[in-house]
Formats: sequence, structure tokens, C-alpha cells
Amino acid sequence: EKKKFWQGDLKHMHHRFLNLGLSDRKVLAFYYFVTAVFGLLAVSFVDTEQKFFVLIALVILVVILAGALIRSARRRI
Repeated sequence: EKKKFWQGDLKHMHHRFLNLGLSDRKVLAFYYFVTAVFGLLAVSFVDTEQKFFVLIALVILVVILAGALIRSARRRI
């Protein structure tokens, strides 16, 4: 049966991992791990001077995201 592309289904990767018996947390940890590996590979392919700026940008991004998460958690309380 052909479905429209905007209709949800259970063929997405996370659904397949869940069907294999992995928990939500394990699927999420796996995605974070794969993302970190690809991120580290991407940083390793730039020259030394660029690595410094990439790492500074990543630190700034992490601080911004952490601040946003803390702020949203405080609003819920």
C-alpha cells in the first residue's frame, strides 16, 4: 500500500531498534554515540588551526544548549 510521505509509519530506524528489544534510552545513547563518532571524524579532517575554532564553536553551542535546557526545565516547575 502506498502512503503519503508525511504519514507516519513504523519503518524508521528507531522503531526498528525498539523492535529488536532496545530501550528508548539505549536507542538514544546509540544515536548520540554515532553522532559523536561522526563529529570527531569531521573535526579530525580539518587542520590544526581550524580545530581550535571548531572546538570553541562547539563549546559555545553546548553552553547555549545547556542554558536553554536549564531554562526550560525551570519554567516547568
